[in-house]
Amino acid sequence: MSKARSIFKFTLRVIFDWEFDERDARTWISTAVGRNVQELCLDFGLGPEVNLPGCLFSCKTLVSLELDNEISIDVPATVDLPCLRILQLKRVHYANDDTLRRLFSSCPVLEDLTIIRTSYDNIIVLDINVPSLKRITVARFSCFDDITCKDKLLITAPMLERIDVKVRRLWDFLAEDASNLAEATIEAFAEWSNEHQLFNLLKKMANVRFLSFGKFTTWPVRPYEAEFPVFQNLVRLEITFACRYFYTLLDLLECSDNLKTLVFCGSFQDQYSECGCDQELVGSAPKCVSMSLETLIFSRVRYICEFHFLRYVLNNAKFLKQMKIIGMSFQFTELNRHIRSLLDCPRASMPCDISFSFES
Repeated sequence: MSKARSIFKFTLRVIFDWEFDERDARTWISTAVGRNVQELCLDFGLGPEVNLPGCLFSCKTLVSLELDNEISIDVPATVDLPCLRILQLKRVHYANDDTLRRLFSSCPVLEDLTIIRTSYDNIIVLDINVPSLKRITVARFSCFDDITCKDKLLITAPMLERIDVKVRRLWDFLAEDASNLAEATIEAFAEWSNEHQLFNLLKKMANVRFLSFGKFTTWPVRPYEAEFPVFQNLVRLEITFACRYFYTLLDLLECSDNLKTLVFCGSFQDQYSECGCDQELVGSAPKCVSMSLETLIFSRVRYICEFHFLRYVLNNAKFLKQMKIIGMSFQFTELNRHIRSLLDCPRASMPCDISFSFES
């Protein structure tokens, strides 16, 4: 590396080495910066914590920076990263809340941000103020047993197009001007103490075209007064099926008049659900089911109640073009009877193509 005049990409990974010398790492990083590195990836595994050299934060050629594991960031007074577009901070320790604020304020063209947090990263208020930001992923899975977790997530990114939130618990969330947001993924454990946070979060995402829920986010105990926002632009919804919450699902669909694709990513059954229930859906169908739905995909179909829902859609979806059902191969014999019954049920859309497949 010492002979190279310029370096496009430099990767340094230390899997497990207690004899690793931090001074060597700082020297290599400084050398890469001096060679006008454009992509830098640092991963120090389970080794001792490494403090980054100050010159890294004034690298004018850096386009992509990934920091992972046992890295400590204390941003110097002078920070200048004029070309940085991609920033990934995974399991990093910060000096204080202001560390990230100063870092973000010095990245005028940052577009893609990933932050994977830990319970010991020393951040209480995660304040992301990046006018150029287009994509963001925020994950935190280490607060599972801490019911008093009071973290705050503040986002000011008027150009934001996609957000991916993966957390054990929803915290206070505030997004300024999310009108440009087109795609959102939420994965969080629903807790009795924070259902309101989920619905507050959804209100910030009301303009999205694509919305995906993780398995444990899908069916919180909804507060009585809470309502889904109107998703006027939503065309694709990915969600986990749960028979106990049939009518919560219908409430969500009632707010999604222009939905075209509905994807069920398996079934979720909690301690209150009856896996083999025989609950039928009654009443008029949501507008999106009867007037706009074109594709329904159901992965890992297992229970009778799920076939009731599929029949409900076939009976009411006038513009449905495709229904794709994926079952588990070990249940082939058990599901075969329900599949035959589904094929014989009345359809609102005769051209609809129904396909079945099985996976192991």
